[in-house]
Amino acid sequence: MTKPIASWVRPYAWTLVGFLLLVALTGCAALSRARASSGFLQNLNSYCGQAFAGTIHENVPLDANDPFEGKRIIMHVVRCEPDAVDIALHVGEDRSRTWQLRRVKAGIQLKHRHRHEDGTLDVLTNYGGDSDTLHRKRMEFPADAESKALFIRENRAVSVPNRWSIELQSAQLSYELVRPGRLFKLRFDLTAPQAAPPPAWGEP
Repeated sequence: MTKPIASWVRPYAWTLVGFLLLVALTGCAALSRARASSGFLQNLNSYCGQAFAGTIHENVPLDANDPFEGKRIIMHVVRCEPDAVDIALHVGEDRSRTWQLRRVKAGIQLKHRHRHEDGTLDVLTNYGGDSDTLHRKRMEFPADAESKALFIRENRAVSVPNRWSIELQSAQLSYELVRPGRLFKLRFDLTAPQAAPPPAWGEP
């Protein structure tokens, strides 16, 4: 005798409910990532073309040859697009550094580009990672596989556990690098624009 439909559907009902709930949560998470990523880049884009002075807030342990200590530090928002922002970082006369932020599926990707004065890329460049902590005012980026391989290849294994963050709070931008035994943090006052510096090395 054929069982009533309800009798054989019932065992699968909770599975179906669970599946639909998972689909809904996945959709919500993707929407949340998209909103956080868009909000974060929009916040940065609002400072397009402007330059700001920075100070060292944390630098532990302090190296005797630290390239930042005692230098004038300027960030300059040089590329402003809905899915891409570049920030040139000037340290004294050194114009080798650019932070590249790109919209990716996971959220935001941060890469550090380093060039020599003649415009050629440094061997230690294009390191960073995709955000695993997303908020429209703060992003955190653990080193990705490409960066870890680069660090090991260039005898910088100490940097493999690197984790960077960029935060926008109260008209202030903070950039932070952390790893076991290392903490480095810069803060930039976004209320006091500075004269735009020359282009970063290798940039038009």
